[in-house]
Amino acid sequence: MSHEVDNTSDHEPIGLKLHVNAQQYGTQCRSFVSKVAWNKAKQQDLDAYSHLLRDNLAQLDVPYSAVMCRNLNYCKDDNHCCSLKEYIAAISSACLSAGKQTLPHTSARACN
Repeated sequence: MSHEVDNTSDHEPIGLKLHVNAQQYGTQCRSFVSKVAWNKAKQQDLDAYSHLLRDNLAQLDVPYSAVMCRNLNYCKDDNHCCSLKEYIAAISSACLSAGKQTLPHTSARACN
């Protein structure tokens, strides 16, 4: 701790010196995961995505009993919970599949 006279603050600075043996590691390229490049999508890409997504969603079975359940916060029916989780996963999969097939994606850059 440093108690210097010219420190007008009510805080006391703490100084610390460390001597650490550390190895330097080389950098590696990060693992690349391609993603939809929405900014590069043209209107025809968006139209194709919209049509394919509509078709994908139309093929899903809607779990009506779970969706229409009025007991949202206190539902004790395990089937409702499982059905909704599966439905959500299916909707997500439909969106990702349509995007993968119709939209431009990012590409990997060379590692420097």
